[in-house]
Amino acid sequence: MTIAFTLINISYLPVAKTLADSFLAHNPDMLFYICLFDDKNDIQDPMFLEYNIYDKNNLNKEEYDSMRSRYDNFSMACALKPYFAEALIRDFNPENIVYLDA
Repeated sequence: MTIAFTLINISYLPVAKTLADSFLAHNPDMLFYICLFDDKNDIQDPMFLEYNIYDKNNLNKEEYDSMRSRYDNFSMACALKPYFAEALIRDFNPENIVYLDA
């Protein structure tokens, strides 16, 4: 199994949705996760909940809180890539993992 993912904050959900739709149209046999470094319970439009949303609650809370207190949104998106990749590998054990920048 191959997992692809992107990493965003909640304001970039429309961009991630477009990326997910395009990716899955060409790779229907793969899984795509929108990794959200916000809480998915804060998503107000139910249209986005149709996607595989993997949020900050899947990360180590202490590490996340420490980073969040120091980094702006751009820096968080850069810094959290390996943490989300590690969590996806831990939880789903894929053979391959692909990161796509939204």
